[in-house]
Amino acid sequence: MSVSTVPLITNHLLQLLSSKERHILLQYCDVVQLEFADILCEPNQRYRYLYFPLSGFISLVTKLEGHKPLEMGLIGNEGMLGVTLALGMTTAPMQAVVQGKGTAWRIDVADLGQFLLLCPHLQHVLQQYLFV
Repeated sequence: MSVSTVPLITNHLLQLLSSKERHILLQYCDVVQLEFADILCEPNQRYRYLYFPLSGFISLVTKLEGHKPLEMGLIGNEGMLGVTLALGMTTAPMQAVVQGKGTAWRIDVADLGQFLLLCPHLQHVLQQYLFV
């Protein structure tokens, strides 16, 4: 999907970037559909892609022996799946599964890593998001 056909719903983290920074970053992104029950990453596995949801939501789940999976958090259009990359963490701490169908900007880990080097402002935005 091209940048011009992206839905009007946006990601709040990306809105904190200047329009120039956002335009550059989004050239490395693809808009993808988030389908219910899609697993986007597994615990202790390297992230392949990072996601900025535009709509829908992603559940962060941990599995406990002898118990049902436990939801630890939700990521919607206020955040990003894989934000720990801003701290140098390249592996997923939990399973991420789509719980609400929608769309997201998806970026390859290496591309975002390069962009973080060029755009310290995004690094700061992601660190603030982690803190909150």
